[in-house]
Amino acid sequence: MKKLSVVLVGLVLFGALSAADSQATVIFEQAPVGTKNTPASASNSRFNRIAFDDFTLSSASTVTSMTWIGRQAGSGRFEVGFYANSSTLPASTPLFFTTLDAISTQDSDLRSIYHFEADLGAGLLLEADTRYWLSIKYVGDALFPWGWSGDDGGSNLTRSDITGGYSRSQLNLFFSLKSDPVAVPEPATLSLFGLGLIGLSAAGLRRRKAARA
Repeated sequence: MKKLSVVLVGLVLFGALSAADSQATVIFEQAPVGTKNTPASASNSRFNRIAFDDFTLSSASTVTSMTWIGRQAGSGRFEVGFYANSSTLPASTPLFFTTLDAISTQDSDLRSIYHFEADLGAGLLLEADTRYWLSIKYVGDALFPWGWSGDDGGSNLTRSDITGGYSRSQLNLFFSLKSDPVAVPEPATLSLFGLGLIGLSAAGLRRRKAARA
C-alpha cells in the first residue's frame, strides 16, 4: 500500500506540474501602438478580398492558437491560412488552412473594434528566421464588411479573389501567434515518479513469488 501511495503522489505532482506549464506562450505579436482606432485592410467574402501580413519567428515553434483585431463583424466564421514566402509573395498553396469560428470580444472603448481569438488544434510547426505569411478572411454575413486592423508605417498585401492580383498597403496588421509549451517535469518530480514505479514493480514481484510458493 505504501508503494502504491508513492506512485499516486508522483502522478498527482506530475499532473500539477503539467497543468502549471500549459499556458500558451506568445511567440510573435504585432500589437497596436497607442489607440486601436486605426485603418483596416478589407478582408471578407463580400468584397472578395483577402489580406496577408508577413512575420518571422526568432525560434522554431508550433503555432497552436492566435489572436487578432478587426473592424465590424463581431461574430461569424473566418478562413485562416499560413503560407511560405515565394518571391516576396505568399506561396500559391498554404502550409496550413482552416475555417473556424473565432471567439470575439467588443473593444471596451471602441464599439466598431473587435478582438478575436481562435484555437488551431494541433497547429503548425514553423522554422526560425524564415519569412511566412498569415491570411485572415471573414466569410460570415455582416451588415458592415470586415476589415483587419493595423497601424500605419508597415506593409501588408491584399489579394483579389476575382483577379488573383495583389495590392500593397502600409499597415502592420494586428495579430499574435501562440504556442502551447510541452511540460517538462523537474528532476525531483521525475525521481518521485520513478520511485513509485519501482515500488509498484517490487510489490508485483513479491505477489508473484508468494503465488508460486
